[in-house]
Amino acid sequence: MRTSPDHAALRELVGHSLSRKLHRHYRGFATGQLREWEKDGFRSAKKLLYVLRTTLTGTHALLTGALETDVTLLLDEHGFSAARELVEAKRRGERSELPAEVAERWRKEVGRAFDVLDGALARSTLPEVPPNVREIEAWLLELRRRSFSR
Repeated sequence: MRTSPDHAALRELVGHSLSRKLHRHYRGFATGQLREWEKDGFRSAKKLLYVLRTTLTGTHALLTGALETDVTLLLDEHGFSAARELVEAKRRGERSELPAEVAERWRKEVGRAFDVLDGALARSTLPEVPPNVREIEAWLLELRRRSFSR
């Protein structure tokens, strides 16, 4: 992976732009992932983990202001330790199917992940909107000016 001074500057700006608006993004994306899992017939551990990763990443960001996308680091913190069985199922094979009783248990439980995400929105101390939109726009305009003048 490569980085650059522009990348470092953007990371700094993005780190200060997190807001409660991210709830809508994570909830919408997780809803789409849930539909995919349902379309799959509740069989895939991988697709269910997508739902959990998305809801828990959003939860974590809303509560801490930090992005953490490794679901294995988020499970215990947000009350989903039992989902380690899903992680193990996925590790056994990308296309491994869940036993019917496990899938049924998680079909009932997955709504709780959305409740946790919604609860995080209610408790979040992030601002309602990104506070540095103008700075990000200025950064992007400067980047474009430099790239066109080369």
